[in-house]
Amino acid sequence: MILCEDQILGQVKEALDFSIEHKLSRKVLNKLFKEAVTVAKRIKSELKVSETPISMVYIATKILRERLGSLEGKKACIIGVGEMGRLALTHLLEENLDEIYVANRTYNNVLDLLLKFPQIKPVEFEERYVLLEKVDIVITATSAPHIVLDFEHIKNINNELYSGFSPSKRC
Repeated sequence: MILCEDQILGQVKEALDFSIEHKLSRKVLNKLFKEAVTVAKRIKSELKVSETPISMVYIATKILRERLGSLEGKKACIIGVGEMGRLALTHLLEENLDEIYVANRTYNNVLDLLLKFPQIKPVEFEERYVLLEKVDIVITATSAPHIVLDFEHIKNINNELYSGFSPSKRC
């Protein structure tokens, strides 16, 4: 969705390195992907497409700010504390929200994050649906192979929940 997104290029490089290391790809595929990475780097440097690093989370935060006018005074919930969840947290912390709740399947990971970011409010993963009644913004950033928020559980929530990519603004 984002031209020359830095995380995607990094993921492609990691996948290529993994494939080469485990001998899962052959000469033609290795050459193709190495060439794709080289061309992507050349495009980024010559066209200066992304002089400042951008990510889906940054763009989502920017879209939310445009839709809501300001994120100041809002309450958000981040589900997932991996790389993207932490990146979402750092972007939201810059927006002066009233409260940022964080949930994760492994609650101890949220508690570890609390040590670095004492302003967050840790929430048990099982309590995520109750929490949605209290927040304005929900960001899910998990690698879960299953659905994290089931529509059947959120369809009766009375407040509007905003997402950076929902065309109708309502999740």
